[in-house]
Amino acid sequence: MSVRITVRFHAPVADPVIGMMIRTRIGSEVYGTNTELERYPLGAMEPGQSVRITYRFLCALCPQEYTITAASHDPNGVWHDWMEDALAFSVADNRYTAGVANLRATVAAERLFGPGEVAVGREIVLETSGRGSENRGGSTNVT
Repeated sequence: MSVRITVRFHAPVADPVIGMMIRTRIGSEVYGTNTELERYPLGAMEPGQSVRITYRFLCALCPQEYTITAASHDPNGVWHDWMEDALAFSVADNRYTAGVANLRATVAAERLFGPGEVAVGREIVLETSGRGSENRGGSTNVT
C-alpha cells in the first residue's frame, strides 16, 4: 500500500515534518509515522514550493474501514495544516480476522500427552470439559 501526501507551502518553513495517521472507523489509532520519525529531513521550504511524500508499507490490517489523517508541522509540534480523516478506505480479505493487525498466523497442532501425563516445558494449559464449558480456569505449567 502507498499513501501520497502533497504539501504546498504559502510561507517559509525551516524544517517541515509531514506525517500520517491511520485510524479505525471508531477513531482508534492504528499506525502513524512522519518524516522526522523516518529520519527523512526535508530541508527548508519557501512560499510556492510543494513537496510530495510517499509512504509505502505492507497493509497488514484486518478487514474493516479505516481513515488517514495527514499533517504538516514543525519539529516542535506547531502545525501548519492538518486534514483529519482526509481519506477513508476499506480493507477486504478472503477470511475474517479479529482486531486491527492481520499477522497472517499459521496453525500447527501436535498431540503431546495423554490423560494423566504431565506437560514438560513452558506452556499455557487450558482445561475444558467440552464445548460451552463453564470451566474458564487455566494454568501455566513450568518445569
